[in-house]
Amino acid sequence: MWVFLETLAHIWPVIHHDRHAGHAVVGIRQGADGDAIESRELDVGQQLGSAAGARTGSAQEDYLTGMVQDAACADEDPWPWTALGVFQAIRSAVRARFGTGSLSGVRVLVQGTGNVGASLAHQLAAADSHVDVSDIDLDRANAVADAIGGHVVQPSDVVGYECDVFAPCAVARVVPQQTLPQLACSIIAGGANDTLEDASCADGLAAAGILYVPDFVVNSGGVRFVHAQRSAWDREATTDFIEQIGVRVTEILDDAASSERTPLETAGLMARQLIDAKRSEIAAGGRQLRPSVAV
Repeated sequence: MWVFLETLAHIWPVIHHDRHAGHAVVGIRQGADGDAIESRELDVGQQLGSAAGARTGSAQEDYLTGMVQDAACADEDPWPWTALGVFQAIRSAVRARFGTGSLSGVRVLVQGTGNVGASLAHQLAAADSHVDVSDIDLDRANAVADAIGGHVVQPSDVVGYECDVFAPCAVARVVPQQTLPQLACSIIAGGANDTLEDASCADGLAAAGILYVPDFVVNSGGVRFVHAQRSAWDREATTDFIEQIGVRVTEILDDAASSERTPLETAGLMARQLIDAKRSEIAAGGRQLRPSVAV
């Protein structure tokens, strides 16, 4: 959970606009140490100069709710925009790895055929990619596969499945250390949060020649949508803003390659630099950051 909170804290600054804070969609099950969990959550926001927000994820009586300032996405779900951002990130990663901006013929395994995964699968198929899907709900996976002309991969076969791009769009931490030798993909870029078991997995992936694009960049389309919605942008402007995720991914991958850092290190450094710059701007201007948003 702490890795997840740190990831959330990086999303806003790394996409370059002025709400530099942990936007924090957090579902934390309340237990005997509930007070400690809450104080740790608030530290994320305090680190960035603003109180963190939280919105519960399941049965509300089972979860601890933090400092919610306000909630977005009440009128429109952000998942199509998240999927669009993932699509653009994959396009940029393919360009960096294979030297082409075309997704035609690229084999992608989409893990998870919920809202984001299904939308992504359809976008990739429309771009003439070979798309296979996997989900613990086989009926849902079969429905998506039938619609796009793909194949269903059994969940137990996902790790060693040969593909160009592995796109996790379901649960977190699907890449633990012990699975690194079994991976048979060239790129990992998906919509799920907290893809890696820990940051050291990024080093292992780099050593194995697998290009990992940080999840908090790839799946930031929903966060960008919130900003566009609050700025009252039309759909054209919103689409352009979210498609810029691809540009950001290219910047991160280019910088990582030239600096011999992993993309995760590069994106984290970028986030910290932007946070520091914003802090300096605030200190010089005598103003404060706007509250974070619970998405």
